Amino acid sequence: MKNINLLLTILSISCLLTCSKDPEINVNTSSLAFDQDNYEKVILITNSNSGELSWEIQSKPYWIEVSKMSGKICSETDTLFITASIELDVGTYSGEIVINSNGGDIIISVTNLITHKIGIFPGVGAADINLTDPFSKVLEVHGNYSGSIGREIYYPNQTEPFEYHKVAWYNSIKATFSARGTAEDMVNDYEVFAIRVEAPYEALTEKLIGIGSSVDEVVNAYGQPTVIEYGTYKYKSIGTHFDYDEATFLVTKIIVYIDNIWID
Repeated sequence: MKNINLLLTILSISCLLTCSKDPEINVNTSSLAFDQDNYEKVILITNSNSGELSWEIQSKPYWIEVSKMSGKICSETDTLFITASIELDVGTYSGEIVINSNGGDIIISVTNLITHKIGIFPGVGAADINLTDPFSKVLEVHGNYSGSIGREIYYPNQTEPFEYHKVAWYNSIKATFSARGTAEDMVNDYEVFAIRVEAPYEALTEKLIGIGSSVDEVVNAYGQPTVIEYGTYKYKSIGTHFDYDEATFLVTKIIVYIDNIWID
């Protein structure tokens, strides 16, 4: 028991001696440049002296996410994973990450180049509407539609519809929204279950795939499709289909959906 107490005392004295000097903060970079292909970076925080270093991120741009905002180190390294948002309007964004510490302050300049708008989210939504949003949200965001159709969906051998579909398209943004409900007269409450976009819709997926991308680019981004048929690459696992021109092999339409039922 005495030997254990002696060992703990030696370790405590060692740590005290190691962490008793004035700390000095050091980082591996003075600047970070992001774009839509490179939106993840790393900052390494070390202590150039022997004291205990306490650090905290004082400020950062709103479009930057950091894996941790503060820490304490002596001789080890703190690793910060930095992620820049790519879901911004087209433009160049700049700012600073300011780190305060008891061993000095650090300012890291950051830039983020956005060349394409991200507006298609596989299995989630597109054109500023999320899947499962009520149809009233489509009207609120986009106003009156250019045209629409309604359909009744029946089970086999049934005389009464089990579901009603409303399909509305907007020529101005080249987007079509399909919604469904169980009450014919409650259209505004119908749930959006599929969204289709086509040329000249310019927004891209988070992997920079959009109208006009090649099927090779689609495969490079999302892997092999679940099914290829009728000029469509179907990715059922992410709720997205890519229609393509069979002559040019370029994407002509993108459909995001909740399940495999939608209206063309």
